[in-house]
Amino acid sequence: MSLARIGRLKKVDIERKVSGRFSEDCALVSDKHRSIAAFAKSENIQHVSFKASEHTAGGEYHVQNNHNMAATLKTIINRTLKGISTKHLQNYANWYQIRNKKVDSAEMGRIL
Repeated sequence: MSLARIGRLKKVDIERKVSGRFSEDCALVSDKHRSIAAFAKSENIQHVSFKASEHTAGGEYHVQNNHNMAATLKTIINRTLKGISTKHLQNYANWYQIRNKKVDSAEMGRIL
């Protein structure tokens, strides 16, 4: 989990975080956000998109797990911690990953 940007996502933000990390045969699944579509096109990646309100693309692809993880993190930050400074947001995302055991041991050293 890596914070790309606070505010509206831009193509350059996506490139900075994940450019060059996709194999030729992968598919990028997202809503119809223009920045994500532009990134997929520039990287020659298959882009499967759907209306954000539908949450799924033909029943085969979905992003529910990602949305659930983001919603849970937001709940922790806003309700449990009563808000945080945005400059520490990446640290809280790292803590959330460790807390929920979404980090393997190799990544743990990088985070800490």
